[in-house]
Amino acid sequence: MSELLAPDACAPAPGGRGAPASNRQVMPAPSLQATRDAREIAWRLAAPETRTVQCRRGDILLRSGTRFEGLHVIRAGCCKLVVTSPDGAEHIASFALPGEVIGLEALASGVHDTTVHALEPLSCWQIPAERIDALLRHDGVFAQTLVHAFSLDAGRSLRGMLMLGTMTAHQRVASFLLDLADRYHRLGFSGHAFELRMTRADIGSHLGLSTETVSRVLSRLRTEGLAISSGRSIRLLDRTALARILLHGD
Repeated sequence: MSELLAPDACAPAPGGRGAPASNRQVMPAPSLQATRDAREIAWRLAAPETRTVQCRRGDILLRSGTRFEGLHVIRAGCCKLVVTSPDGAEHIASFALPGEVIGLEALASGVHDTTVHALEPLSCWQIPAERIDALLRHDGVFAQTLVHAFSLDAGRSLRGMLMLGTMTAHQRVASFLLDLADRYHRLGFSGHAFELRMTRADIGSHLGLSTETVSRVLSRLRTEGLAISSGRSIRLLDRTALARILLHGD
């Protein structure tokens, strides 16, 4: 993936990365609406103590069971978060895009529950664990933005449980595409045409479907005139109709 955060969004911003915490406090705490832009989440969480972590495609950024050493804010690239069941089966819990935060689940336990694989070259800011408490106490911008990141993460988790528990294959794929479209839109990109950075098998693992079922549903959406996929490119032709699928099923 080309760098999704524009150069000016990644550079130090007033009150952002590289600025003393005392200066950051001068900027008014953002409203939840203001922090919905994923690029804003990234730079608002990039405190002076952050360091850059780079991964190549296929590399593992974090392993399940390892000690929590800090939060990672994705600057560029895409990754998948994999959980392993007691019987050894792997399931893709989620996919993370630029501006999103990895490692939130380990803040309380101190141990990561997921293994994070880079789906393409990945660049992250790491916020060291030993600095997070101090930033939460003394930096209102950081604290509110992290709460918002928690809220977004919790919302995706709840929607994921609903999807796996009650939705048909048609609904699951429609929900997945609409969610990705909304997340790309928050990055300032098209909410109708984008690249799928994951394979059909990855999508199937995430949605609880076989690879063949994912391909079959995508073909059906094309026949219905709702979405066109070509390789990893996808174009949503009728978002309203896709949303109706979520309400009414097949």
